Amino acid sequence: MTVFSRQPKINVLVAPPEVIAALPGMTPSALKEFIGTRPTLPRDPAAIAAALGPAQASATIEKSDFFRIRTTIRFENGRQTSSEVVIDLGGEQDPYRVLSWRDAVETTTDRARKLVGGSDDF
Repeated sequence: MTVFSRQPKINVLVAPPEVIAALPGMTPSALKEFIGTRPTLPRDPAAIAAALGPAQASATIEKSDFFRIRTTIRFENGRQTSSEVVIDLGGEQDPYRVLSWRDAVETTTDRARKLVGGSDDF
């Protein structure tokens, strides 16, 4: 079950690579291929299931009202910093609620690179 949406499956269209890597049946090579093709996959359950192979049993593409937003600022001197916030949309009194806020987070690219063995081709 995911922490914020309380869905019993992981939305693989938006989940970080390390979460997808933890799906039962996911292999390092399948993870690398899925992360590399995820941006161009048709938003069709059958296409996603085929791309995930055995890991599809724990996956979904069902949307929720919860969003994870990650932003990175790169300065001219080469320094960078990233923050991540999880919000819930559609509150009755407020248009959104902040559920989680973290500073100094790794970017998705950094995490994916570590999971697939340091390669840039994902």
